[in-house]
Amino acid sequence: MDALPPRLALGALFPALAVILAIVISPQGRRWMARLPLADLAAISVVRIGVEIGLYGLAAAHLVPELMTFSGRNFDVLSGLTAPVVASLWRNKRLGRGGLIAWNIAALVLLGIIVTLALLSAPTPLQRLAFEQPNVGVLRFPFVWLPAFIVPVVLFSHIASLYQLLRQPALAT
Repeated sequence: MDALPPRLALGALFPALAVILAIVISPQGRRWMARLPLADLAAISVVRIGVEIGLYGLAAAHLVPELMTFSGRNFDVLSGLTAPVVASLWRNKRLGRGGLIAWNIAALVLLGIIVTLALLSAPTPLQRLAFEQPNVGVLRFPFVWLPAFIVPVVLFSHIASLYQLLRQPALAT
């Protein structure tokens, strides 16, 4: 983990981000994104509830710092708790385009906060937080799936939603 960038970034994060970028920049990918149901994209964030419970358990086992949990500085669980409500309100046409845009932006901010906390508390040359208990839990199987798969899927769901909502406001469903 002393090398820059760490193996986790090369092996997990960069490929996932490359796939997202390829979808976003390719015409076929954008056409596909434009057809994804917005309510389903919002509902994906319900996975964040389990993630936050898992992070809390990892903190209890001294594998991640408490600041990465909802009892610390991580409030990403709010995105997960509100996801089914937002999805239902959108499906039933009780939430407008502006509300869905605002929710996606807020959820992206919360995701950005926890990703930043995770990166800055990982035992790498970039570590700036949590020296007493570094973020080592997400470097182990099966928890490595969090940065390698779950975070990119959640990130993509917000990108795809905002793409639709900001591109074709009248046609977004």
